[in-house]
Amino acid sequence: MRSEKGSRLNSQDDVGRLALIKRLVDSGDAISRVAKHATNVEVLCSYCPDSRVHTLINNPLTEGIDEG
Repeated sequence: MRSEKGSRLNSQDDVGRLALIKRLVDSGDAISRVAKHATNVEVLCSYCPDSRVHTLINNPLTEGIDEG
């Protein structure tokens, strides 16, 4: 989906999934392994041992922001 000016509009679910993919790749998972399941959030979550995965998926834009 795109805005009137042509910018891409992503849903919160898409942003959360992309943030999870980035976290997995940044932590050393092979991009080929992650890409194979890029549309299946349950499989991607099973790759991530981080207990904050649920927060990342549900609040991708605020995850990691230091409020202190």
